[in-house]
Amino acid sequence: DLVLVAGLYLMQPAALITAQLAGAALALVLHRRQSGLKLAFNLAQYAFSGCLATVLFAALAQDSALSGAWNWVAGLAAVAVSTLSAGLCIFAAISLSQGYLGLRALPRMLALSMPFALAMAAFGLLAAQIAMQNAASLILLALPSVLLISAYRAYAKAREQQNNLRLLHEVDDACQCRLA
Repeated sequence: DLVLVAGLYLMQPAALITAQLAGAALALVLHRRQSGLKLAFNLAQYAFSGCLATVLFAALAQDSALSGAWNWVAGLAAVAVSTLSAGLCIFAAISLSQGYLGLRALPRMLALSMPFALAMAAFGLLAAQIAMQNAASLILLALPSVLLISAYRAYAKAREQQNNLRLLHEVDDACQCRLA
């Protein structure tokens, strides 16, 4: 989201979508070792979300400069739409693969991803502003970027562990009820 919002200001839409897909493909193939249908789905989801973001940004932004609050709102709205569409696509894929639509999970999923996406988008706006004024100053954003991403990953991991423990407790309770 940081890169997406900065790219909305600093790149042409086609170049932004191409760069976003290339980066995602590299990460998904090399880091996550994805292939086949899962890789195709994830890349299509990135392309769809990125296209929605660029279209909304083009419709709302008054110019391509970071000249005012309205353009900041346009960038944040574009990231919000991108995050929402990605979340809906992922939710639909999970629901289809599991064979049921657990709608209660969707708000929780979005509640976890949306605040982080908007925070990173605001950080991306700051990065774009700095890049337009003095690109060498971008180095100052490296440490806070790493800290933000690390904090989010730690939070997500702790939340996942908590959910796994809750599920284990529920299974244990169910097994004990059957034994009794």
